[in-house]
Amino acid sequence: MIGPGLGACASAIDQDPLVVCEDIRSHPDWAGVREILLTTDLRACWSHPIRGRSGRVLGTFAIYHRESRQPAPREREIIASAADLAAVVLDYFQAQVALGHAEERERLLLVSTTEGVLGVDHLGVATFVNPAAARMLGYLPEELTGTVIHDRIHRPTVGHVDSRAAENHPLAHCPLVAPALDGRARHGLRETLYRRDGSAVPVELWSNPVLIDGQLAGAAVTFRDISERLEQEQRIHFLAFHDALTGLPNRNLLRESLDRELARLRRHDTPFALYLLDLDHFKDVNDSLGHPAGDELLQVVAERLRAQLRAEDSVARMGGDEFAIIQSYSAGADAVERLAGRLVDALARPIPWPRDPDRGQSGRRHGEHPPGCRHPDGPGGRRPLRGQGSGTQPLCPVSTGHGPRPGARTGDRRQPLPGHRQR
Repeated sequence: MIGPGLGACASAIDQDPLVVCEDIRSHPDWAGVREILLTTDLRACWSHPIRGRSGRVLGTFAIYHRESRQPAPREREIIASAADLAAVVLDYFQAQVALGHAEERERLLLVSTTEGVLGVDHLGVATFVNPAAARMLGYLPEELTGTVIHDRIHRPTVGHVDSRAAENHPLAHCPLVAPALDGRARHGLRETLYRRDGSAVPVELWSNPVLIDGQLAGAAVTFRDISERLEQEQRIHFLAFHDALTGLPNRNLLRESLDRELARLRRHDTPFALYLLDLDHFKDVNDSLGHPAGDELLQVVAERLRAQLRAEDSVARMGGDEFAIIQSYSAGADAVERLAGRLVDALARPIPWPRDPDRGQSGRRHGEHPPGCRHPDGPGGRRPLRGQGSGTQPLCPVSTGHGPRPGARTGDRRQPLPGHRQR
C-alpha cells in the first residue's frame, strides 16, 4: 500500500524526495501502522525514493534508527547516492528480465515457425539453425550448427544427380553467405538446397546482412519449401496446354508446334506432314452407351495414336472427336502414306466396352461384330456405333469396309489420301 499514514517509505514513493521521520511513534506518516510500530524499538526513519531512468519510482531506500534524530547533511548525501545506485541496479535488472523475455519470445518464434531460419557468419559457418530448417533438410539442428552451410546444403557434391559440378558453386556466390560478404540483401530467390540423402528441395530464399556496431558480422537466412507450389504451377501450365481427358496437347500447344515446324521449314527446307482425323459416329457412342464409354473411347484412341508416332512427332486433341498429328522431318509421300495406314489400322481394332473386371477385357461372345466395323449383313458393310441388347459391345471408331474412307465422317466429300488403299 502506498500513501500518507502508512510509513515513511509509502510517503517517499508518493512525495519528493526525502521523507524524514524524526520520531516515528508520533509522526503522522506512521499513524496507520502505529500499533505495529509500538511492538518494536525503532524510533527514526529516513526514506528516499528510487527513481529509474524514465523517472518512474522503482522503490525506496530507507534507514532506521533506535533513537529519535534528524539526518546530518552528509547522511542526506549518502542516502541520495545509495538511492541512485539502487536505481542503476534495478534498471539493469529490469532490462535483463525484459531482454530475457524478448529472447524467449524470439526463440519461440524461431522454433515454432514453419519456415527455415539460418544464421551464418562471414566464413559461411552456421551459427544458428532452427528446427524447421533442419527438418526440411533431413538433419538435426546441432548437426548443421558450426559447419560451412554452403558445402552441406547448397553445393551439390561431384557425381550428384544434379549435373552441375561442385566447383561451379563458389562460397562467394552462395546467396546464403554473400550478404555477409558484400552487405547486399537477396530477396525472393528460387534456389535448390540438398537434403542429407542427396535429394534436392526447391526453396524460395531471403538473405539479409547482419550488422554489429556498423560492421558486417554475418547473414540471416530464411527459406521455405516450394515443392507443392511448383507442382501446382506445373499442373496449371499442363492444363493450359493439354487436354484434361486424354493428356494430349491441345490447340494451344499444337499451334506452337506448327509454328516451330513452319519456322524449320523456312530456315532449313525441312518438310513435315499434318494429319487431321475424326471418328465416325462418335455421337452414337455417347447416345447409346453413355458419356463414360465416349470418354474411354477417346482415351484409347489417344493411346493408339501416340503408340504409332516417333518421339519427335506429336498428336493433339482439337476438341470433341477431332485429332491432329504432326509428323516431323517427313521423308516424302511414301512415309506419309505408311503412317496414315498405321493410324487407320490402329484405330480399326475393336475397343472392348465395358471392361471385364475379372479379366480386364471385353466379355464379347464369339461371333459378335464390332459396331461401326464391317459386317457381312449390314448395308454397305457398315453399322452405326451403338450398343446391342444388354451384352458387352466392342467399339470400333473407324470403318474397315467399303464406303467412306477410313477416319472420315459419313457423307464426307473429301478425297482419300493419294495412293491410299481401301481395305
